[in-house]
Amino acid sequence: MNKLEKARQAILDYPLEEYFDTIGIDASDYIFSKENISEGLQFCIDVVHDKVVDEFDIPIGSSKSKGIPHLPKNINTAIFEGYQFLVQFNFEELKPYDIFGLFPQTGILYLFFDSDNVSAKALYFKGEVNQLQLLETVGDKKGLSKITFEAGFTYGNWDERHEITKVMPNGLNEMLTNIFGFPLLNPLRHNFEKEISGNILGKPTFLLDDDEYENPYYLDDYILLYDYCFGDNYLHFWIAPDNLKKRDFYRIEVTVSVG
Repeated sequence: MNKLEKARQAILDYPLEEYFDTIGIDASDYIFSKENISEGLQFCIDVVHDKVVDEFDIPIGSSKSKGIPHLPKNINTAIFEGYQFLVQFNFEELKPYDIFGLFPQTGILYLFFDSDNVSAKALYFKGEVNQLQLLETVGDKKGLSKITFEAGFTYGNWDERHEITKVMPNGLNEMLTNIFGFPLLNPLRHNFEKEISGNILGKPTFLLDDDEYENPYYLDDYILLYDYCFGDNYLHFWIAPDNLKKRDFYRIEVTVSVG
């Protein structure tokens, strides 16, 4: 079993019914059943933003959000016409949190978004950092942030996540933290000293007001590249597992949840 499977089994083995009974939770409610909580458990990688003023505060090739991308010097910038630069992820910086070994160990992934047509483009660069440069013709100087990564996990689907998480026993949270192999993780993921813009892996966030939203069926088996929060809305970037294995990041999908 991988770490997520072990963590899900730990939930099934934990005496949750007895614990819920002591705090007045009806464990016969499907939301609080061990089976539902176990199945809904997701490991994710939080994307943490640290706002900076100057582009030169972020080393070339490092993970960053918005601002001006660090693109290869010989890139044809015309392919990004109509698209907004959103983020670049350095996989070497991401690697310590990739417990499934899904992503490349090196290289940089760039994500671009076209809000008018709800479409996305991605670029995967696996060359040397000295081949990169700031390309002002592609990005702008607004919303610049340096990115770091942290491990995290969530209980339940988007519409029941908070309700489950706030009643889970600390002992079980600590047990799952140990299984995942990181310092103590807070599944509520509330840390007001940090700005978490979204997550990689896990499940996307759909908004409670988004009653008309239905995820396209073919995305059920896709991998979440980035669940990005902007204002009251969310962008979800997806990739098929086979394409990720082949490092074919050109074929990605994007969906939107609008508040």
